[in-house]
Amino acid sequence: MGAFAQRAGWFGWLSAGFGGEKSATSSPGSTNVFITYARALRPAPDFTQFTATVNGVAKGVTQVTVGGTNNTRLQVVLAAPAPTFGDKVVITYTPGGVPANRLAYASGEELGGGSTPITTGT
Repeated sequence: MGAFAQRAGWFGWLSAGFGGEKSATSSPGSTNVFITYARALRPAPDFTQFTATVNGVAKGVTQVTVGGTNNTRLQVVLAAPAPTFGDKVVITYTPGGVPANRLAYASGEELGGGSTPITTGT
């Protein structure tokens, strides 16, 4: 089992995925959602792999970038209008077909799909 776990780790299969080892923030009146990871991310995941809802209603994602200190912050830009205080925002990531465009750590370990819930302003 140890050898399998090591190989699975190489391919990111044992990763905590999109839902693990991170924190998320969204400020009222801003279309930016920031998800900060404990480790550096690979730049430029394809924004079409991300979807969002605000209070259960679909919301467009217009851009996704990686930046911040040591490239640990994922910025997801939502279509206007911006969420307001107390709105429930959920960002969902579904890995696409092109490995180079997937969300991954700088080490190459891909993050599996999943959702991150955020309450705006808290």
